[in-house]
Amino acid sequence: MWWSRSGILSYNRILNMVLSNRGGGKTFDATKWVIDDFKKNKNMAMWVRRYGTELRGDDKNPGILDNDAFFKGVISEGLYKDTKLEIKGNMGYIDGEPAIYFVALSTSRSLKSMNFPDVNKIIFDEFVIDSGRVTYLKNEVEVFLDLYETVARTRDNVRALLLANSISIVNPYFLFWNIKPDKKKR
Repeated sequence: MWWSRSGILSYNRILNMVLSNRGGGKTFDATKWVIDDFKKNKNMAMWVRRYGTELRGDDKNPGILDNDAFFKGVISEGLYKDTKLEIKGNMGYIDGEPAIYFVALSTSRSLKSMNFPDVNKIIFDEFVIDSGRVTYLKNEVEVFLDLYETVARTRDNVRALLLANSISIVNPYFLFWNIKPDKKKR
């Protein structure tokens, strides 16, 4: 069974957090949402990762934009055969049109004076950190909320989908909103 966004988006909330098992289809389904909504309605998306190295890798690890890795999941499943999906710089293109802004949360404050009127969804992939050398940003939740406000401005049609593996319930987001998950409930 794979995760589907349809349930959580049916609540029509602006901020939506999804934590589930690794490999459960969260990123895959969110990628399909981005592509399908652009193809049907020309709505753009912003895909967020915490640091630039998660987008454009480093000497040790490739990033999601390296070698068009971002689209490989849906392509390997045989989807979108008649659709040209490519990455140029920090932009994802669908059939030659700009469709997805890829943004590092760590540098997102530089976007404050920009406008994103065609973006109606923000996907923050891996918002909860797995153990390792990666750390949360200082005041990270506020930084994310600033980015959300930069995109949404006064609009109420921008949905944020925060995705993570079920790793830890101790994270800045749950602390900020005083969320105490009940493992017996969805």
